[in-house]
Amino acid sequence: DTIGNIDGLQQILNMYSIKEIILCAGELSYKKIIDITEATPARVRIKLHGVGTNSIVGSTSKNISGEFVAEESNLRLGSPVGRRNKSLADFLLTLGFIITFPIHIFTQKKPFRFFKNAWKVLVQKRSWVGYATPSVHLPAIKPGILSTTGIPSSLNILPVETLQKEDQWYIKDYTIWQDVKLVWKGYRYLSEG
Repeated sequence: DTIGNIDGLQQILNMYSIKEIILCAGELSYKKIIDITEATPARVRIKLHGVGTNSIVGSTSKNISGEFVAEESNLRLGSPVGRRNKSLADFLLTLGFIITFPIHIFTQKKPFRFFKNAWKVLVQKRSWVGYATPSVHLPAIKPGILSTTGIPSSLNILPVETLQKEDQWYIKDYTIWQDVKLVWKGYRYLSEG
C-alpha cells in the first residue's frame, strides 16, 4: 500500500538502498504501475509479478530483453564457501573496528554497546548482518546487528513479504562486499541491540 503511494515510494527509496522493486500487476492498476515507473529513479530496476503466478518478468536495461525469474535454488550463502566468506567478513570488519577503535568512541552514540556488539561478533554469537525476518527455510546464519536492509530488524517498516525477498536476494547473491556495504550504510546503527 505504501508503494502504491508515490510519496511513500520516494520515502522508502530514500530510506533503503533499494536496487529493484517488483510491482504486482493485478494488485495495482496499469496506470498506477506507469506512474510508479515514471517516479522511480533510473538506478532502481522495476520488474512485474502477475497475480496467481510464481514468476517475475523484467529487464535490467531498456537495451536488454527481459529476464524471467522463478523459484531460487542456487544460493551462495547456502554453500560451505559462502558460510566461510560470511565468517571471514565478520572477522575482518570486527578487526577493522578494533584497530580504529578511537574513531568509534566519538562516532557511535553508544560506544560501549558498539564494542560489546563487536565482541559478540568476534566470538561468533552474532553477525554484523543477519536476516530481516526469521526463517526456517533459509540457510542458518547468526542473528545480525543489522538486517539485510542495512538497518536493525526492529526498525524495518517494509511489508514482511518484501523483507523475506530481501533475505532471499542476500543469500542468493552473497559476497563479502555485500556485508561491507551494508555495514557502511548502517554504521550509525551498529551500537543498537
